This record gives sequence, C-alpha cells and structure tokens, in this order.
Amino acid sequence: MTDHTENMHPSENVDLQRRPSIANNSERMGDEGEKIDLSALLRSLKRHWRLPLGLAGVGAVLAILITLFSVPVFESSGSVYLGNAEKDQAAVSAATEGLSLVPGLVQAPNLETQVQIMQSRQVVERAIVRSGVNVSILNPDQSPVVHFWYWLVSGHSFNIYEHQKTGLRATLAKAVNPDIYGKSLDLKFTKDGHYQIFDDKNLILNGVLDEPAVSPNLRIIIKPDAQGFIPGNNSIYHLTVSSPLAVYKEFAGNISVSQDIKDNGGTPTLSYLIYLSFKNPNPYVSQRFLNSLMLSYLEQTHAWATGQASST
Repeated sequence: MTDHTENMHPSENVDLQRRPSIANNSERMGDEGEKIDLSALLRSLKRHWRLPLGLAGVGAVLAILITLFSVPVFESSGSVYLGNAEKDQAAVSAATEGLSLVPGLVQAPNLETQVQIMQSRQVVERAIVRSGVNVSILNPDQSPVVHFWYWLVSGHSFNIYEHQKTGLRATLAKAVNPDIYGKSLDLKFTKDGHYQIFDDKNLILNGVLDEPAVSPNLRIIIKPDAQGFIPGNNSIYHLTVSSPLAVYKEFAGNISVSQDIKDNGGTPTLSYLIYLSFKNPNPYVSQRFLNSLMLSYLEQTHAWATGQASST
C-alpha cells in the first residue's frame, strides 16, 4: 500500500495551530470594544450640562408661546333627514318589484346624490350669504381672531366670540362691485339706527338698521344682536365683506358629512339620517353656518320637488 500523505514543513504546522487562538483573541477584543464607559459619559455630562438644559428650556418656551398664540378651533355638529332620498328609493323599489335586481342596487346612488347636493357650491354659497359668515363687523381696536391665551384669561367664556362684542351682525351681504370684497370699510352710525358705509372717504351705501340696504356697490342687511340695541351716534366700526366663492373654498375642507349604517338582521343598510360637522375658530359662526347649510339644502330640494310636481 502506498502512503500518499504529504510532508509538511514545521513552520506551516505551527501556523495552522496558532490560527484558532488569533481568531479567539479578535472576538474577545470585539466584545470589549462594545462596552460603554458610563463613568466617562457622566463626567462629560457634568462638564457640559448647560447646553442640553438650555436647548430643552428654549424648546419648552417656544412650545408654550406657540400654544398661547394659536387660534382655537371649535366644531359644531348636526343631522338632517334625507326624506326625498327615502321616498325616491321606495318608489323605485315598488316599480322594480319582481325584477331580478340586487337588493339596494339603486339605493346608494340616490343617497350619494343627496349628499353631493348638500356639499355643492350653490348650496354652500347660499348658506354662507344667508348666515352672514362672509361679513366681519369689528370695533376699531379689535382683533379679527381670538388667541388661545385670551380665551384662557376670559375663563373659557364663549361670550367673547358672540358677534365679537359689537352687538351687530350682517346677512345677505353681496358686493355688486367685486372690488369691495376684502376691503376694510368704515361703518358709521348717525341717529335712530341710520348708518353709512365708506370706502376710505367715498360713501358707498346708506342704510337703516334691520332693513335691506342696496346701492350700486353693495347690498346688505345689518341687524342688532339683541332686540332694541341701537349703536350710539357717531359709533364707528370696521366692516369687511368677503366673496362667497372665497369663503366656499375656505370652508369646503372643514365640512364633514357621514352616513349612519344600521345592522338589519346581519345585513348592513344605509340610514337616511346624515350627520354633518363643521370647524371654525368662532363657535357662533360655526353654528350659524351649519344651520344655514341644512336649511339651504332643505329649501333647494323642496323647490326642486315643487317644480317637478308642477311640471307633472
């Protein structure tokens, strides 16, 4: 038998025996290198404690200031019953009785159409003009917004929002001259509720409190907030009328509409009761607009129903 074992040099044999020990040493060094010297870290923090503490203090102060000078937002909610959608669904169900239709196939489109009508530009703009949320009447030294710090100082009182403490509100305001939109106008009362509106020094409207006033530039109704309230002679306010379209674009993202889903014997069915919510920095503006939106929708659908009945 031939022996095929090769002869190895002594130095090569020594290297093979030493390799495992070198690997083990490197592993131990790696384990020791991952250790954190806590005492050195604490000593470093003691020497440089002012910087992290100062940064934390500055961040806390900025957070407090941002919160105090932020504008609170309030949410109003309501519900409206879509009776027309339910009547239409009942009529369609009776007309299609006996046909091989999937139950509820025609229910959703009609209901979705009613919701889209409620959120349509025509209905929303009508609610804006009707509620007067596109008009601001302020005292000369009054801020158009209420910051969070002022709301805290007032004891969380909603009275500070009520028509901005001027005792006046406006409805059905629309600028015949589009250049009027967004301008700060002067509202000056003379006697017995008579008033004048100036654009700089140009007289653009004469009116009487709680009566419609129309001019080639503007039409508006200014009402007292409380019965019998009449501003004193030479009382001056700042009045701003915003475009209904601009307010619609601002409000569109703050209107939420949700549908209730009922469980009818294990089968989910849509309810004809629609829930609405609206957010605004003024709680009274939020309430007035939401009420006007629901009324505008009901008036619009009633007008369409009356027109259809007359045509029939």
